[in-house]
This record gives sequence, structure tokens and C-alpha cells, in this order.
Amino acid sequence: MRKIFYAIGAMSGTSADGIDISLIRTDGLNYFRPIESTSISFDSFLKKEILSFSRKFQNKKNHFKLLEIEEMITEKYILAIKKILAKSNFKSSRISVLGLHGQTVFHDPKNKISLQLINASKIAKYFNIRTISDFRENDISKGGEGAPLVPVFHKLLMKYLNVSLPSIFINIGGISNITYLSKKNELIAFDSGPGMCLLDDYVEHNSNRKYDEGGKYSSRGKINNKILKKVMRDKYFKLEYPKSIDRNYFSLINFTNLDFCDACATISMFTVKSIISGINKINKKYESIYIMGGGSKNFFIHKELSKITQKDVKSINIKGLKDLYIESQAFAYLAARSITGLPISYPKTTGVKKPASGGKNF
Repeated sequence: MRKIFYAIGAMSGTSADGIDISLIRTDGLNYFRPIESTSISFDSFLKKEILSFSRKFQNKKNHFKLLEIEEMITEKYILAIKKILAKSNFKSSRISVLGLHGQTVFHDPKNKISLQLINASKIAKYFNIRTISDFRENDISKGGEGAPLVPVFHKLLMKYLNVSLPSIFINIGGISNITYLSKKNELIAFDSGPGMCLLDDYVEHNSNRKYDEGGKYSSRGKINNKILKKVMRDKYFKLEYPKSIDRNYFSLINFTNLDFCDACATISMFTVKSIISGINKINKKYESIYIMGGGSKNFFIHKELSKITQKDVKSINIKGLKDLYIESQAFAYLAARSITGLPISYPKTTGVKKPASGGKNF
């Protein structure tokens, strides 16, 4: 019988709005049970610092600023771990492993650079818990793009939820990514394009809101099809999978002259159309389709995906799962796989030459 781990996973996504953190039971293979999840928000100053640094990032980066932001992020991760231990009534000694993704500030698969900020060594010493971080490094060194890494967990969830295969899972975070699993266990995954990063940035810069709650602004607007066709001609959508992308790849420049609600509608439909383009790129039949991540709360996007796919696009909020915490649960699962030497990335998910484990021990 395989060893069962109590694993904590923590993830701060490309939206840079906070940390999601989850405690699960898993063997790193086929067994999974969610125990507890929670989150903490980044204050507006830290979010602004992260996004500003990310937009200005170059290879000749400001090392002092990088370390300064990393220290602030690390302190937030420590608070998040304390919070979930208290909420679950677990002592740190019961936790087998921490899986910490850190905050992505730059991702350039072409030049084999992907930078996540977190001081995992400090956190490991603080809690005296085995810690796994730097999940992308080994994949990149072996020819992969370092992302997406969650698909192997999506595969486990398809079994956990007993979904009808073949199936598609769509995570709509800052960037959207698609995972496809066939009846014969063929696993395909890639970043399809923008998730909520463009819409969130637009709404925050042009209103007193941080995001388009429920897609209400998008629902009131009129889609500008001329602009939509223009942005969908981007070369990224012509690339074959596997592929991944940085949150700053796409720009708001094409949407700035539109009325507020029209811009929201057009940006949201850009996310939808890029997802549909990705599904068409896979070009395989599928029985079920599930969505998760912050974008799953945008009813405009949910409705349009259902309309275009002519499928009942379901939320993953069943059997104790919460769509906002799938990625934090995933990094708990990946940490368990890492310490048992199991692969976390595959040729058809990241482009790595052969299945590879990953993660650095601290």
C-alpha cells in the first residue's frame, strides 16, 4: 500500500491578487481527498508592485527590487500557511510536505526563462516541514516550457469526479489553459490565451472596481467584432500545442477606445474565442466539459462557452471541490508526486522530451 501524505499546496496566480492554499490527503498517484482550503489577499501596494515589476521585467532586472518583492510575498505565504493550519486544526508536525508555487513575474518559454518569487528555504525552516518549490525548473532544463503543470492533477480529478471521457477541463485564471483526457488516457494540455488578466486590468484601470463581478459589465456591452477578429489573428493562436504564455503577452491597446461595457464584452469574448480556438486545435471529440478558476464566476463567459460548444459546461464545484482552489490543491498533489519521484509534466502538456518529475527540495 502506498504511503498517504497530508500535503499543503499554495499558489499565487498571474492576477497577483493573493494566495490560495489547500490541505489534502493523497498518495501522489490515485488517491485524493480535499480537507480544507482558504486564501489571503495581497494588499493593493503589493499587488501593484508585483504587476509593475512583471511588466518591466528584463534579463537585466533590478535584483534589489526582486528580493524586496520576494520577501513580501514570502511573508504572505507564511501567513497563509499559519491560517490553514489554524483553520484545519492541524499541527505543523502532521504535515508531510508543502508544495509552494510562488508568484510568477515572468514566463518566456522561447528563451527558457520562468521566474517565480518565493523564499522556499525560509518557509521550510520556519515551519520545519519538507518543502517543494521551483516546480518548473527541471521541465525547462529537459526541453519543456515549464507550464502548464496542473494537467496531471486534472487527470486525477476526472477520475475522482467520475466524469464521462473524453473530457475537457478549462482553467480560467489570469491565463486560460485547457486539459484534454481521452478514454485511452491521452493527456493533452496547453495555455489557450488570455483568461481574466486583460478584463481585470481593464476594469481596475477604468472603474472603481477590481474586476467585472459575475460578468455584469460584459453582459451589458456590445461585442466589437472587428476588434475581436483582429486580436484573434495573433500568431499565438496559430502555434501548435503544447504551448504556454506570459500574462503580459496580450495588450489592452486594441480595446481602449471602446465604451466601458463594450470593451468588457469584447475582452470577455476574446477569452471565450481563444478557448474555443484551443478546443478546435485539439480537434477531438469530447463528452464533458468543466470550468474552474476565477473566470468560471463570469456568467457571460460561462454562457458563451456553453452556447458555442453546444455542451452543458459545468462548474467543478461538486463532491467537495471548489473551483477557486483547484490549483492550490494541485500543488499539494504535485509536491507528493515530487517526493515519490513521479512525473509532473509530459510531452503533450509542456513539450518535455519524456515524462519528468520536478520540484526542488528544501
